[in-house]
Amino acid sequence: IRLLKDTDGDGVYETASVFADGFNEPLDGTGAGVLAMEGTVWYTNIPHLWSFSTDDGIATSKTSLFGEVFGVRIALRGHDMHGLALGLDGRLYWSIGDRGYHIELENEAVMHSPGEGAVFRCELDGSNLEVFHHGLRNPQELAFDKYGNLFTGDNNSDSVDKARLVYCVEGGETGWRMEYQTLNGVNDRGPWVQENGWDPHSQNRPAWILPAVDIIGSGPSGLVAYPGAGFSERYQDHFFLCDFLGGAEHSNVLSFSVEPDGAHFKLVDLHTFAGKILCTDVDFSYDGKLVISDWGEGWTGNYEGRLYSVWDEEHRESGDVSGIFSEGFSNRTTDALVHFLSHADRRVRIRAQLALADRDVVNELKEALATENQIEKIHVMWTLAMLHRRGQSCMKFVAPLLDDADPEIRAQACKILGEASYTKSFTRIVELLQDPSARVSYFATMASGYLGNALDEIIAMLEQNDNTDVYLRHAAVVALSKTQYAASMANLQNHPSAAVRLAAVLVLRRMESRFLADYLSDEDDGVATEAARAIHDGRVESAMAILASSLDDARTIAWQKRAISANKMAHSCEESMRVAEFAADATKPESMRILAMQALRDWGPRRSAKRDIVEGRIVARRHSTFYCIEGIDEAIEELVSNAQGELLMETLRFANEQHLKIPEDVCSTLVLDESMPIQIRAYALQKSLGEELVEFALQSEHWQLRAVARDVLLERSNSTADGLLLDTVESGEIFEAQEAIKSLASKPSALSKIDKETLRVELQLEYAEVIPPADGIINEWLVVGGNSMHGKKVVFENSKSECLRCHTINDSGGIAGPSLDGVASRLDGEQLLNALLLPSAEVTEGFGAYSAMPPMGSLLSQREIRDVVAYLKTLTQAD
Repeated sequence: IRLLKDTDGDGVYETASVFADGFNEPLDGTGAGVLAMEGTVWYTNIPHLWSFSTDDGIATSKTSLFGEVFGVRIALRGHDMHGLALGLDGRLYWSIGDRGYHIELENEAVMHSPGEGAVFRCELDGSNLEVFHHGLRNPQELAFDKYGNLFTGDNNSDSVDKARLVYCVEGGETGWRMEYQTLNGVNDRGPWVQENGWDPHSQNRPAWILPAVDIIGSGPSGLVAYPGAGFSERYQDHFFLCDFLGGAEHSNVLSFSVEPDGAHFKLVDLHTFAGKILCTDVDFSYDGKLVISDWGEGWTGNYEGRLYSVWDEEHRESGDVSGIFSEGFSNRTTDALVHFLSHADRRVRIRAQLALADRDVVNELKEALATENQIEKIHVMWTLAMLHRRGQSCMKFVAPLLDDADPEIRAQACKILGEASYTKSFTRIVELLQDPSARVSYFATMASGYLGNALDEIIAMLEQNDNTDVYLRHAAVVALSKTQYAASMANLQNHPSAAVRLAAVLVLRRMESRFLADYLSDEDDGVATEAARAIHDGRVESAMAILASSLDDARTIAWQKRAISANKMAHSCEESMRVAEFAADATKPESMRILAMQALRDWGPRRSAKRDIVEGRIVARRHSTFYCIEGIDEAIEELVSNAQGELLMETLRFANEQHLKIPEDVCSTLVLDESMPIQIRAYALQKSLGEELVEFALQSEHWQLRAVARDVLLERSNSTADGLLLDTVESGEIFEAQEAIKSLASKPSALSKIDKETLRVELQLEYAEVIPPADGIINEWLVVGGNSMHGKKVVFENSKSECLRCHTINDSGGIAGPSLDGVASRLDGEQLLNALLLPSAEVTEGFGAYSAMPPMGSLLSQREIRDVVAYLKTLTQAD
């Protein structure tokens, strides 16, 4: 941690000294958050939250507030702990990426979630630790608006999802799990993408996920709220966000504001404030300037980081509070501190609030509540809340504000009185569930959960809301979850309102209740599906068997996926028969029938590490038994005879893996059927015993069939195999010849007959992989001979190269690098290869002096690189 000093007040830091160091233990991650105040410095350095006492800029003591409890698993670089912020309620807030946490509290309670990011809060001394909001991916920074609403920017997962601005609320759940990062292909990012969990505008998003405010930027990093003075009037109630994209050319400081939208918010006035700077953080100094940290270049930095200051000369003086902070707050009079509660700068207000909370000033604050200044009144209320948490009796002065004419005052009063468990206000707060202001209703509902049983009133609010405001529903769910009346939620399954029944499911989800199973029979698809999600994703073991048995009745894709997965996790004969019958049912969705067959293929003991087919989590096998082949053979025979496409392919693979004989007439039909996908015809040929089919395939116009036929002859030690393979190397189609070389790898004598000097360049890489050349691989071999379809799969799905993290193809991907649409019209094959192997050798104009892209030679195999080049060659159209 470095301490910078501006000794002469000219706005430039002349000295930099080490405040504290030694954070280099094996578990220590990136130090990514620091907050200094009144002789204390807090520092987020995963796995610790450190607290230092200071004396004249020197650390005098060092304490880990909670020990090594954060970051219990490995995730992506930078998904560490950060975001230290002082809440306007006087608490300490910070964030963590999706490396998770495991915290054992003194009361034997455990906070445990090893795969999600979260926002925590506690008192300044580390007491009363809470998980405030969770289900985040990598929330870098936190910022509060003037009313104490908390916001963060959360990053996308380098798939089709976008970065988002998140409104963080008590008990909030955003839906991300670290396992999703590992899922590609048809289940890309799991429910996060497949069920629109990330999308704030989707109408089909799972009900348990709170929507973000909106999409914002591509790499949200630093975030700060305008303190209230120093810039023009336009920036009142605005935020400033660093959008970090790995290169300065397209990275910016964005500015925006939010406006109420029911109990939620909407994004307004989003614009670029400062462009072309690789910014990681942004904050306001006490002299009325905005300070921006510049990373330098690239994703990993170049050790040339800088700090810049930006100011508005016309208004800067109004934002200069350096004199106030130099003098401090602890020695000021109570009257002066109360006066500061209406100061234009929010930082002055909160520091005055903290100083007042250290004194016995209840009577003075009671008088201050008479102010007509809204902001001052709110800070007085927050100060009283702090005094209450420190043992003083003062909530009776806040309670009358439940009847204030200002809805914001009513909302704040509800929040404070609820958290204070001031039960004398229960009756009035319950009445405010029907307040015309959605924000008041939200906080009244939340407060009721602290104060008593308002079940009937909350149900009435839910029915009236009818799922229109998901944040009001969230408040109801949190409040009802505090009652722990699971039986009451179960009794709601016959309520006429689907909105009420849905809320009941969400409450039972939080309770991990067996009563969730009762809602699988709900007539509303949304309610039943949400119950299936809750049982499966929450691993509610007492209801899992009922979820498995609901497979045939499952009416939505999300439900069917989880029912298949529940059967797979049970891993017994009954469940395998159920899944096989589902796969054979032609009335079910094709994609789910394929998934069912894939589940059966993964059922067996040969695959020791089992991942659930929805979220990608490793699951333990419940039983040692394998499935009963005699119980599912009828379904498999039906599929082999009547299935088509990928479903048939999965069935054939299953039959092969289980050593089930495919009837010769079926093999013959599949091989001879020109309408069948070539992959299926080739597979059936492999399983055929008929010599006539092999002869037919050798004469086929499809090289895949010819290649399989030669391999069949080779496997049967047919004397003609070597000659056929060598002839193919000499004059066959390129892909066919490549396969022939790989087949000859087992026949050194035949392989020696290949003339390397006359071998086509498209085949040199395959030959070199069999007989490594003394001079190594030549780049020329990587420019031609690649398979564009395989290359496309690498570009879109490979987790090592992460091409779409920075590049766009057909409107999918990031913008840190140039679009790949039409790249083949701009670069030839050799240039494309060089761009992959030496990305910094030549950087596209408009994307800075350095490339943030790592050399692909260290991440991909040579064959993968050749395939990527082949795919990029197909991108000839700019649009």
